[in-house]
Amino acid sequence: MCLDVLLASGFRWASLPAMNASSTYPPPDTFLLELLDQLNLAFPCCLEKGQVHFKRLQDNPLRVALTDLNGVPHSEETPRVPLGHTDAEVLDHLNAIVGDLAHSVLQHGGVEIQEGYWDVFPDATHGGINAFLVEKGEEEIIRVKRTFDKSELSWLLFTPEFYNKLRPQLENATAKRERLAMKLEGVKDFKLDLSRGTLALQKNTETLSLDVQLMGSWLEETHGFLWGWANPNCPPQLSTAVSKFKEANAQPGLRLFYKPEIGGPEKMAHMLSEHAACEMGLDGVIKTPFQSENGPGFMYLAF
Repeated sequence: MCLDVLLASGFRWASLPAMNASSTYPPPDTFLLELLDQLNLAFPCCLEKGQVHFKRLQDNPLRVALTDLNGVPHSEETPRVPLGHTDAEVLDHLNAIVGDLAHSVLQHGGVEIQEGYWDVFPDATHGGINAFLVEKGEEEIIRVKRTFDKSELSWLLFTPEFYNKLRPQLENATAKRERLAMKLEGVKDFKLDLSRGTLALQKNTETLSLDVQLMGSWLEETHGFLWGWANPNCPPQLSTAVSKFKEANAQPGLRLFYKPEIGGPEKMAHMLSEHAACEMGLDGVIKTPFQSENGPGFMYLAF
């Protein structure tokens, strides 16, 4: 993937705040794990190997920009599932990460590079992943070496295991969404009673009452999805199903299913909720708007 222009830092999907030149930066590991995650959003398939190229634009304050991406997919060719991240957003995020990495390796290791790339490839000895910082020049020099073992890789979100678990349910979730659209045809208003766990849908001539479970909620301001089992305001009886879903998926590679809060687009929040509902044998998910002290958002109610 060649980039025709140098990108400006943009919105961060992750929970980390954007850094500035005077910040005290976390160690490089923090940003390298974020980099590994974003690479599996940037290509059609999950990668076995990847290179993230960058170039320094300015010395003081230090500014670094993403210039190129290269990737080799896993031999199994695990296709990623589109979750609502646009290419521009992913590239902006990668650009922000290489900038943070430049500050971090300078602060923590005294390493300063004009042009280089992060080389990501499997660790054949221990089954983990290597991330090497390579300086470009007349000859290439490895300036930083980091190997993540399997236990450290449990912090990744967008993994082959996640995509392989999500993909088989997509057809089922789509079918349930279509049936739900027919069921909701003619609905003029709704009333949610969280204390009772019921959703009343007002049609022209009738009121349809549904027993519901809270799968999760998404806030527009933060782009944060919160699982229902992690919501302190959710009555316990309304999170029974999603709590069982979390327990069933507390496995390596499936952190998106048991991490309490995740940053991402609304489409991803909806898809995660629908997947959880399908896996728990529920009939579908209704997306309802709400207003909180932190702004507007959506709740995802399975019935």
